[in-house]
Amino acid sequence: MDWYNVIVSFSEDEVIIDDASSDTVRYDQYAIVMVPRQETYYGQGEKGWGLNFIQPTYACSPVTPKTDERVERITVLSSRDFDADHPAGTDLAGLFDVVVNEGWYYSQEPMRLVDYLKTDPLVAAQIILVLTSEPEITTGFEFLVEYYQDGVEDNDFYSFTTDQIVIKKGE
Repeated sequence: MDWYNVIVSFSEDEVIIDDASSDTVRYDQYAIVMVPRQETYYGQGEKGWGLNFIQPTYACSPVTPKTDERVERITVLSSRDFDADHPAGTDLAGLFDVVVNEGWYYSQEPMRLVDYLKTDPLVAAQIILVLTSEPEITTGFEFLVEYYQDGVEDNDFYSFTTDQIVIKKGE
């Protein structure tokens, strides 16, 4: 799984993602982008030689392969106390929205991460976790993200720790 910290903003019909080149970001602009690795298989038969007086017709392009793997759980743990209700090491999934990239479009509206997971979603090309709550104090955070999917054995769990980033309270 690939991942990176980003600055995210939303326009009327667009998700705008910028590289978090600074080590400080406002809480309502912080996001974690995850790019899960999908296992996708499809088959295509070879044309054989034969005598045929009627030319066969073929579709313009084969069906795009899709995965049947599903996201089971995503947890986000902080290296520090986030606020009074979320000390270091507690799951912060309830403080994140999710925007999903299906490979050719982003989901229209951010959805609460906990609600998204209840939909039994298929593995997406890209998952963007957007922080929705401000920390109690402006300080540096590292997040341990644990990602579970129903898939091929030995490819069903990923975890990573983000680079440290200072998340500022709303001002």
